[in-house]
Amino acid sequence: MLGICRTGGRLALALTAIAGLMCASSDARAGGVAGLFGPTGIQSGFAVDEAKDFTTLWRVDLSGGIYNSRLKFGGQGLDTFQYGLVALAEVYPVERFGIHFGLGALIAGNLTDGNVTHKMDPGIIGAFGLTVAALRETKDNPFILLGGDFMVEWVRTKADTPGAGKVGYTALDGRLSLIIGKTLPQNIVLYVKAQGLLGRVYWEMGGKSVDGDDDYHYSAGFGLWANLPYGMKFFLEAMPAGERTVSIGYGASF
Repeated sequence: MLGICRTGGRLALALTAIAGLMCASSDARAGGVAGLFGPTGIQSGFAVDEAKDFTTLWRVDLSGGIYNSRLKFGGQGLDTFQYGLVALAEVYPVERFGIHFGLGALIAGNLTDGNVTHKMDPGIIGAFGLTVAALRETKDNPFILLGGDFMVEWVRTKADTPGAGKVGYTALDGRLSLIIGKTLPQNIVLYVKAQGLLGRVYWEMGGKSVDGDDDYHYSAGFGLWANLPYGMKFFLEAMPAGERTVSIGYGASF
């Protein structure tokens, strides 16, 4: 009973931190990058066999997903859907600490204000970030991860109006994240995740250069991570609150 109470207390504190993270970002500017890289740092939160020395661990995976949000340029809002395929490499040089790099392709997408649709050509998505395990998992306690990411996206867009030409779209995005998870039987990990967003979008509308941001300054959701035989990994993540993404990935650790 004591263990359950302690776990409940830590979860309450962590959920309070999630709410604070969202509120802290409410007056900030958020970028319009399709953040499809899924969970990072998960393995740094797992319980450790104290009888074994720590060794550097690598993880690589490939994932795909959908991004949906609303961007604002001045007083004009545009809805965006984007579809991408990305690769991620993550290394844990010391216990509790991870560094990751990501690179991928925006396959297709669009921005629309209800009257004009701006089609996105294939483009580039990149990411760099750090994670730290604030609390390692034990029999009674979940793990808690803190993270920070910088992301960039570059594509060209074209409006579906006569005579329209292609223009550049550049989004810069900074994210602070919190993940709480627990390993269940059969090596299945369930987790909740929240992010606070900062950033800018640089674009061109009506022949004029404009800059804007995401209408949402947070993202929240949940995910599933499966540890498979031979070091293989599978994850499915859904972020339905705020900036919305769904991503699915498969990879390996070694």
